[in-house]
Amino acid sequence: WMQSFLFEFDDAIKNLPGSSAARELVVQRAVEYLDNLASEAGDDPVLLNDLADAYDHVAHLTGAFREARGDNSPRMGVENQLKSLAIRRRLLALNPGDAKARSNLSGSVWATAQRYSAIGDLQHARELFREHLRMSEAAVQRADSVEGRYGLGTSYTSSGFLERGLGH
Repeated sequence: WMQSFLFEFDDAIKNLPGSSAARELVVQRAVEYLDNLASEAGDDPVLLNDLADAYDHVAHLTGAFREARGDNSPRMGVENQLKSLAIRRRLLALNPGDAKARSNLSGSVWATAQRYSAIGDLQHARELFREHLRMSEAAVQRADSVEGRYGLGTSYTSSGFLERGLGH
């Protein structure tokens, strides 16, 4: 429900003149709702996955430089992406053999690294890009596939770009 509301309502008003305050309020209330729901989620994998997806969407809404207004900032995008990442880690810990949970965690690690890089926190970005690289290498070792090799290539590219930016 929250995902649908957040997507549909934000998409409906984002281009309206003067909608910034309404968009900020929607995001603020969504985060409050998600935080409350997260505190009561227990170990329900379906609910936890939905929460992680919703935090990902909020991170996108709040963290995009072109979209950021008022309290909706790239830093807030990182904060919400970290919430998603924590849930993704928890989901994999609950079911270590779940390939989809592992894939979702890998994507969340990469997205969080990207957000850190975008705000200039290169050390956190570096740690997460390295983690993503290890995860991508392990994925290819488990099952060599086009998707796995693409993830590994993306990881090498992201890590290399960051290392070059750090002067290494």
